[in-house]
Amino acid sequence: MALHTFNLLSDEVQLAYVYREGTYLARRWNDLGVATDNAGVSVSLSRTTNGVSTDIVLVHQTLAPASSYTLANVPLTYTSNATPDSLHIEFYSGSVQTPTVGTVLLIDDISFVTPTAMRARALDVPVSVALNPSADGRFVLHSPKLSLLAAPFTVTDTTGRVVLQSAKASPATSRAIDLGAQAAGLYTLQLQTDKGLVVRKLVMH
Repeated sequence: MALHTFNLLSDEVQLAYVYREGTYLARRWNDLGVATDNAGVSVSLSRTTNGVSTDIVLVHQTLAPASSYTLANVPLTYTSNATPDSLHIEFYSGSVQTPTVGTVLLIDDISFVTPTAMRARALDVPVSVALNPSADGRFVLHSPKLSLLAAPFTVTDTTGRVVLQSAKASPATSRAIDLGAQAAGLYTLQLQTDKGLVVRKLVMH
């Protein structure tokens, strides 16, 4: 991963990558505010395409010190259209560059809980996109139903990475989406309306 791309990630995801990659991203260690030596766990779901593994979701959770057995839950939530094919779990007994001598982490009974939510059915509503495909990453949504375009939305790439999010807007018959900072490719727009998801594919070339 390029440093520029890494710096665009949230602090939580950066920390998880630091744990996974070790000294490769250690230059950012001090920027993440890791001051207390705690155990931790990183959990990720990934998918391999043409020999290249891409994380769909990556979560890190600190495990606070405890004198007895303590249950820890690590929820995984993502909105990707991609189906993961691999699960990675990594535990760490220390979270600083020089871990405390004598630190012990005991692990027992790892289990997985069946998801309690399923992908919402996309609504069939009058929302069109122009220009699509787009040469410059600029799209305009159109709909005669003003409330639809006022809904908050999320745009993800083919790996499920969120590249753009927007909060609820004022009702209007059109709404602009600018993906000009992203690479050419296929993106998925999800409008989170009161009635459910409105999904549209956005193409940049």
